[in-house]
Amino acid sequence: MVGVTMVALVGGLVVRGAGVVRAVVHDFHPHSRAQGGPSTEPVAMKIYP
Repeated sequence: MVGVTMVALVGGLVVRGAGVVRAVVHDFHPHSRAQGGPSTEPVAMKIYP
């Protein structure tokens, strides 16, 4: 049960901060924005390269 709770909490934080993380990543990597329209790649791939 603890594992499920942790996954739910982490998932909520990721969804809540996805916009901020995406903006920060684009600030550090401007070229990633030119690869296409809206970013559809998983946020986890950006956070944990």
